[in-house]
Amino acid sequence: MMTATRISAVDLAPYLRRAPSGSFRLEMPDSQLDTVLDMAAGLTERRFFGEVILAANVILHLGTPDQKERMGALLGELAAREDPIIADFAQWALDTPPTDKALAEFYPHPMER
Repeated sequence: MMTATRISAVDLAPYLRRAPSGSFRLEMPDSQLDTVLDMAAGLTERRFFGEVILAANVILHLGTPDQKERMGALLGELAAREDPIIADFAQWALDTPPTDKALAEFYPHPMER
């Protein structure tokens, strides 16, 4: 039950919008960003960092300037960790903007606007 709660907390599908051209944009309130950051701060088990890092990747590249800055700081902290799996995944998120194709696979039914 806790796993579903954690995954739901970082779900960005309600905030992704798809233009008729197929490109994505993120319309996410800062309260959702705070939820992702709070979840990341409370994590102790490696298995839950994946969802946070994937969400952080989308926010870093599609969020508002403030959201991008805050998410970049989180990913920088995670990339500096001693755990090589978390560090490498966080570095990937910093270096790799999500493609529209990848977003369509992860979020197949975004709102169209």
